[in-house]
Amino acid sequence: MKRLFAPLAALLLGGCAALQARGPDPATHARARAASFQARRLDSASLRRYLAQQASLPAAFPPRSWTLPLLAEVALYYRPDVAQARARVAIAQAARIVAGTGPAARIAVTPGYAFGSPAGTSPWFPGIALDLPIETAGKRALRLAAADRQSAAAELDLETTCWHVRKQVRTALATCIWQQRRGTLLRTEVTLRAALLRLLRQRLAVGALSEPEALTATLALDRARQVALAQSGQLVQARLALAAAVGVPGRALADINLSWPGFSELPGVPSEPKLQRAGLAHRTDVQGALLRVLEADDDLRVAEAGSFPDLQLGPGYKWDQGENKISLALSVAIPQARGPIAAARARRELAAATFDRRQDLAIGQIEQARAAYRSTLDELHEVSAMLSASRRHEHEIEQRFSAGQVDRVDLDDAHLEAVTAQLTQLDVLASSQRSLGRLQTAIQSPLSALESPK
Repeated sequence: MKRLFAPLAALLLGGCAALQARGPDPATHARARAASFQARRLDSASLRRYLAQQASLPAAFPPRSWTLPLLAEVALYYRPDVAQARARVAIAQAARIVAGTGPAARIAVTPGYAFGSPAGTSPWFPGIALDLPIETAGKRALRLAAADRQSAAAELDLETTCWHVRKQVRTALATCIWQQRRGTLLRTEVTLRAALLRLLRQRLAVGALSEPEALTATLALDRARQVALAQSGQLVQARLALAAAVGVPGRALADINLSWPGFSELPGVPSEPKLQRAGLAHRTDVQGALLRVLEADDDLRVAEAGSFPDLQLGPGYKWDQGENKISLALSVAIPQARGPIAAARARRELAAATFDRRQDLAIGQIEQARAAYRSTLDELHEVSAMLSASRRHEHEIEQRFSAGQVDRVDLDDAHLEAVTAQLTQLDVLASSQRSLGRLQTAIQSPLSALESPK
């Protein structure tokens, strides 16, 4: 026995030492992950292969302009929360393999020693025993059904995570586009106010203007410069927020061109019943909550099946003093299923209540998002009308200036009025885009998809 125990102990201790040696160093791992994050780029070969697999690779890579669909795909490649959701899907798929595996059979070697054995015969005799469990009541099929529900729910959770990642990228990109256009208009305003102030100072020099009027123009120019300077910092912050949403360091987005064709085009507001039907059909969190109700029901069936006893078949063999001896044992485990059944029933009630809460929350979010989007569209309609009137006035002043009926001050005032109207419209447009994003998140579907034939 000592000869057998010594090598076995050495093997176990060696295995423990090997496991300890392979253990990761937390500090080294953290530094490696940080370096990996800083190395992420939008033109990497691995990203190119991923986009090609997703059929999202543009004709020229990297593209001259990065749009929302392309940036969203990059985020799905880099974001760790997407990787987490994919890992949970893999775990659920592995759990199905476990669910389909029945209880393991066991084999035991049962040597014996016969005291007072006849002379000339060995007192030792070998023995072998088998333990063959037999499941009843279709427990394996019920476990597989529950595992299938769990796997489907994990895939829906992955879709939910992907949708929220796309939403975050959309929100951040919309802010960048807004700040880019706003910066252009603010710089135009500063240029116009500076030109207007030069004209007013010329009038002041010849006594054709009072000092307070020139001071008012000076203060307006100072305010415009401050706003333009602050906007430059806001654009930098917006790009950093977009980089975080995509899952790359800020410098990866420093020199790229961002584009959003159709940023100014907003769809109309669908009817509330149509939005509600779309939301309940498309929202993966609602579908996932429903799947968990069905999964809990399957778990209850598994627990109820546990009230039926499983069988244990135990054939055995002994060679005793030259005689072959065979035995057969049949045992039945006395089930204790009341507790598991009660727990499974309670979990099913909890899953049903969770589904009701999730569905009610979804309906409320759809109603609120629809009302907010309608309100911003109404406001956008009003400011667009104001902008049209301002542009007509600007065009009229340009014609009168060409005819010599007004001077340069009147012309610059008209240009400033038009720029101010454009800034107002741009701000409301950005607000409308944010409201549209919240509405599409509430139904987890683009509004354009609601108009597509089914």
